Amino acid sequence: MDIVSIESIAFIADGNYSSKYPRNDEFISEGVPFIRANNFENSTISDKDMLFISKEKHSTITKGHLKYNDVLITTRGNIGKTALVPKRHENSNINAQIVLLRCKENCYPKYLMHSFSIPFVKNQLDNNTTGTALKQLSVGNLRKIQIPLPPLATQKAIAEKLDKADALRKKDQELLKQYDELAQSIFIDMFGDPVQNEKGWDLINFEEVLKLKRGYDLPVQDRNQNGNIPVYGSNGILDYHTISKTNKPCIVTGRSGTIGKVHRTEQNCWPLNTTLYSYEIYDNNITYLEYLLNNLRIDRFAHGAGVPTLDRKIVHKEFIPNIKVELQNQFAEKIKNIEAQKELVKKQAEASENLFQALLQESFSFT
Repeated sequence: MDIVSIESIAFIADGNYSSKYPRNDEFISEGVPFIRANNFENSTISDKDMLFISKEKHSTITKGHLKYNDVLITTRGNIGKTALVPKRHENSNINAQIVLLRCKENCYPKYLMHSFSIPFVKNQLDNNTTGTALKQLSVGNLRKIQIPLPPLATQKAIAEKLDKADALRKKDQELLKQYDELAQSIFIDMFGDPVQNEKGWDLINFEEVLKLKRGYDLPVQDRNQNGNIPVYGSNGILDYHTISKTNKPCIVTGRSGTIGKVHRTEQNCWPLNTTLYSYEIYDNNITYLEYLLNNLRIDRFAHGAGVPTLDRKIVHKEFIPNIKVELQNQFAEKIKNIEAQKELVKKQAEASENLFQALLQESFSFT
């Protein structure tokens, strides 16, 4: 079994165009797709939120021109995400976060993409990454990354097996996404957009429905991870502790840094000082409030350039639809049924993930 460097089996180029890099005013509504890391989805390219450049601009920045079945890998920020270029993105372009790998005759693209998921390769990526605030993997270091390279026929067999297992994972993930979309559509169907209030509900002051309060400081060294009390940051559960700051179900959302993500917890918790949490919901339904807060898009009230901050006093002054509790409860019952189905799919998704990881380990056991 050969262990070879990436540069020996693939042509390598990135989207770092220096002074020729597209300016903000050079992005247009239609044209040549300019792929970014956020366009990576399920190992391929999503057209959602795609940027475009003109053909003229595209012709001046040539090293990132893509071909069908190129392997793309992120080398800034979230390093090591991969995607395979579909036919529709033949001759698209890439930004500075991305490097393209174009397999030579002894390398199968899907095998190369899957190889970035094994510990042997992931550890090399970690060891060759630099930077703290913004992690980076230089093209020079990427060239030196080594992967196991069996004969081409074996590469294809491994890729085919992993593709089938990966398809099961994606099916479960897509089903979970569809359940989330169904829940959102039920909210809009019942209540409409709470910002636009196109259904003409009577309005009520936000803080008469829900009052938010700043969370509490809890340094990492003071947390007791043997506890079962979740510690919430703006992105969700960060840790666990033995003491809670709430004594009832609540809503937690980001106050500083990440703004707009909403989390509902049915158990007591410790919301950190980077969050706001609901300390008074009156008789309103907690599930309804979660969806209400999501649909209010409270990130629009954030201010500050470096680290965005959400001032609860501004949110409290908003006027929102006044929905009777009976109707809130009806909505919550529908969501309860959806969440029950989601739990079944999550168990299935966990099994699919375990299957994929087992096959991955088995397929690359020669490392």
